[in-house]
Amino acid sequence: MLYDQKWDLNLLSADGRKLWKAADYMEEHGWARGQYKSRGAVCLIGAILMANYRISNMEAHDLTARHFSSCNESVVYWNDNIAKDKEQVVAKLREMARKASNLD
Repeated sequence: MLYDQKWDLNLLSADGRKLWKAADYMEEHGWARGQYKSRGAVCLIGAILMANYRISNMEAHDLTARHFSSCNESVVYWNDNIAKDKEQVVAKLREMARKASNLD
């Protein structure tokens, strides 16, 4: 039987689902640096905001603070200065979703 990543949604915690939906949103709309949304593309925080309609900016930052693991960088700094492409940011969102759900 073929594997479909969407099946993972059933295993994810509430935080995990928010992060996974953000990854899906970014895959569809593209990745941006330096602003939440630019011509439809979004940064990591912007993806969380756009994919989860009732989440506030503060909640999006709190969510990433709980689950983003990087030595000294904030998620905003990482998105704008370190991440290399959309695929890397989408992978980071999915990694965060799995960790938030204790699946890694």
